[in-house]
Amino acid sequence: MMMHMAEATPSTTSTYPVETHTSADAFGQAGVRQYAGRVLMWVCITASLCSLAMWYRSVTFFDAFSYPYGQQVLEARSVFGRLQFSVDTFAGQPETSNGRWQYRGNYVRRLGDAWQPSLWKTIGFEFRFAPADASATSGFWIRVKWYFVAAVFGLVCGIIGVLRLGRAKFDQDPA
Repeated sequence: MMMHMAEATPSTTSTYPVETHTSADAFGQAGVRQYAGRVLMWVCITASLCSLAMWYRSVTFFDAFSYPYGQQVLEARSVFGRLQFSVDTFAGQPETSNGRWQYRGNYVRRLGDAWQPSLWKTIGFEFRFAPADASATSGFWIRVKWYFVAAVFGLVCGIIGVLRLGRAKFDQDPA
């Protein structure tokens, strides 16, 4: 009995069914898209809750991060329910010119409100081309109330939720 070589070689065909997927979306973007909305919604919920916590904290505690570079100082501060970003330019080197991020924080007393009553104050957003530091020669700043930040993130979260609900109803509709 002679065995042929072809009979001794294991078969390359399989008894398992072969699945082929044909997707309308090339490279599986539909899979990524279904998670991107959820992730963005949770990021917005987290950012909104953190903004509300910072609003509460900033009523009694002052936080400031500053970074000097060259003749300019970039600063972000949270105080009196507001978040302020500023870039100030100085004639010479700033007082703190070591090129490292610096943190300052302390309890604050309620002083007079420097933000004049206006529509922008009511909305909670203001932008000016003026130095935030009195000793600076030029600069600009953006001031935002924490509740405005929380409301924007909450609104984005709500829009994403409504879009997701609409999409879920559209996908379930057999017509």
